[in-house]
Amino acid sequence: MEYFLIIALIIIVVGLIKSILQKQKPTGEKYRVSLPRPYLIAGLSSIAFIVVLALVSFNFPDTFFGEVSGRSEGYTVFAILAIFFVGLGLYIVLGYFNWEIRIKEYTAYFRTIFRQTYVIKPKEIEKILYSYNYIKITTKAKIFWVDRHALNIETLETFIKRSGIKKSYVKGKSVNW
Repeated sequence: MEYFLIIALIIIVVGLIKSILQKQKPTGEKYRVSLPRPYLIAGLSSIAFIVVLALVSFNFPDTFFGEVSGRSEGYTVFAILAIFFVGLGLYIVLGYFNWEIRIKEYTAYFRTIFRQTYVIKPKEIEKILYSYNYIKITTKAKIFWVDRHALNIETLETFIKRSGIKKSYVKGKSVNW
């Protein structure tokens, strides 16, 4: 009976992940920069793997945690690790749904994973550092990190060029636009 319950839960979790992945993330408008789909896949995969592992391990405790004498310590360590990795997966999924940059005229609105919105004006930008994986925008008040693989990233690069910033830094080298 336990095997059927585990198999049914695995099928349900895989079905939910498939249905979420099949829905296209609306890009909304061409002036919106958002995170790509691999963020959602990584977050949901992490959550699903830990949940399935927890279900299997708690149904067969002697296999995973050894004999009865040391089982409580094994449960505690496993529970702490499971909570950590599920939390990490939720953080990545929240990033996929919440993180974005909206660009309007000469202003960019940067929204974080926790839905705090910051306004970036071209006059406030002090330095931009380009790397292979990220863009670091330093303003007078805050530092913003942007994934180079984000959707519509060329919109942000156009905003940076259009804003009149003459110099940027690509791995420490000065670049003129």
